Amino acid sequence: MRLSVARPAGALAGHVALAAVLAAVAIVAGAPARAAAGDAQARPAWLADAPAAEASTPHLEVKALPPVRGRNGQVTLRLHVAPRPGMRIYASDARGYVPLSLSLDVPDGAAVVGQPAYPAPEEYVFPPTGERSRVYDAPFTVAQRIRPGRAGLAGVTGTLRYQACDDRLCYKPSSVTVRWTPDGP
Repeated sequence: MRLSVARPAGALAGHVALAAVLAAVAIVAGAPARAAAGDAQARPAWLADAPAAEASTPHLEVKALPPVRGRNGQVTLRLHVAPRPGMRIYASDARGYVPLSLSLDVPDGAAVVGQPAYPAPEEYVFPPTGERSRVYDAPFTVAQRIRPGRAGLAGVTGTLRYQACDDRLCYKPSSVTVRWTPDGP
């Protein structure tokens, strides 16, 4: 009889433990959304590797990568950009089109350090006209150094402005905004 009582108690304890784990996962899964919505609570340090802020457009996908801590209290923020298949994004030094640019909005006490670092672009020849342009047609990363203020990365947003083309036409200039949070993207 004791064995039959011990089994249900063990099974019940297992269900209670499973319910606690599922509740914790639900809380953790909701944490980045609350932080992105402006929740004043900082994420715990153990969530630093949580999924990064992401954005998507018809032309590309963007993902804020975890920040890299450097010397003198500086932090490098990185943005992974993946053009969709067949899309080309005009490079930061493109002429005649809207060039790729990253601008950061940082809270009081923080400062942007230097200019964004863009990778070397490829030269592309537009088939219908023979026009040559400098573009990105494969995934790449843009980096920008900042000196965080007292709030760390809280409130840091980045806007990536770009113009995209495919083999048929060029699209209107567009932009996408991502947010970094206190302990990561």
